[in-house]
Amino acid sequence: IVNVHAPINDANRKDPEGTDAFWEGLEDILNKIPDKHTIILLGDFNAQLDKEKKYRHIIGKYPAHLRTNSNGKRIVELCRSFNLVMKSTAFKHLPRKQKTWKSPN
Repeated sequence: IVNVHAPINDANRKDPEGTDAFWEGLEDILNKIPDKHTIILLGDFNAQLDKEKKYRHIIGKYPAHLRTNSNGKRIVELCRSFNLVMKSTAFKHLPRKQKTWKSPN
C-alpha cells in the first residue's frame, strides 16, 4: 500500500520542479515494488478526471468532473505505466457524493 498526498494544482504552476520531483519520486517508489506484489495506490491526488474515452480503460465510466487537470493527466499516465486502474470512478455514485464540497466562504 502506497499512501500519497500530491501537490495542489497551484503548486504545479508556482513550483514545477518540486511537482516534477514528487511524481518522479512516486515512480521510483513504485519501481521498487516487486512485480509479483499487488500495488494499492491511495491518497489525495488533487486530480480531476473527465469523461474522455481515451482514459476510460483506466478511470472507468463514472468520473465526476468536466475536465482533466494536470494532476489528473499525471495520475492517468502513472496508472498506464504501472498497469493500474482507478476504482473510485469505476462505480456509479449519486452526483452529490462524487465530489468534495467546498465552502464558498
